[in-house]
Amino acid sequence: MSMAKIIKLCERRWALVALCALAEGAPQRAYPLAQYLGVGRAGVHEALQHLLALGLLQKARGHGHPLRPEFALTSAGYKMAEMAAPYARGVFELPVLGGRPLGKWGVPILISARKPIGFSDLGRQLERVTDRALSLSLRELEDKQFLSYKVDQATRPVSGLYQATKTGLRLVDGFLN
Repeated sequence: MSMAKIIKLCERRWALVALCALAEGAPQRAYPLAQYLGVGRAGVHEALQHLLALGLLQKARGHGHPLRPEFALTSAGYKMAEMAAPYARGVFELPVLGGRPLGKWGVPILISARKPIGFSDLGRQLERVTDRALSLSLRELEDKQFLSYKVDQATRPVSGLYQATKTGLRLVDGFLN
C-alpha cells in the first residue's frame, strides 16, 4: 500500500479503530459505535464519513433511519481492517495509549521509520507534512516509546536518526506485510 493512501486513511484519528470495530461486529451506526468504543460521537461520525468517502464503508441498504444510517464494510474495507487490526488492538491494550489512537502522522511515521531515517528524509517520504507537525508527532512517539532517536556520530555533520521500536513496529505490523 502506498504511503499516500496510508496518510489519507489516517487523516481522522478514529478511522482505523472504527473500521476494525465494524469488522469485528460492533454496532453499525455512529452513536452506538461511539458508545462501544467509549469516545465522543463527533469523532466517530467524522471517521465514518471519512471511511465512506474512501470507499471502505457503504451505507447499508434498507437499514436504519435516513438521518441515522447503518454502515457496512466494503470488500476493500475488510482488507484494510485486517491490515489495521494490530494497530486497533494496540490502542486499547497498550497502557501508554490509554484507548486513544495516535494522531494523523503517527502510523505513517512508524511505517517510514522501520529502518533508521533522518528528519529531512522522513519529511520527504511523508510529502504533505509540515516541519512543525512532524516534530510534534516525533516527540509524541518518542515520549510513548514507539520511536527511538540516536545521534550518528560517524557522519559529518552529526545527524540524528529515528527508528521505530519493537512496540512501535508491532502497532503497524499489518501494514508492513
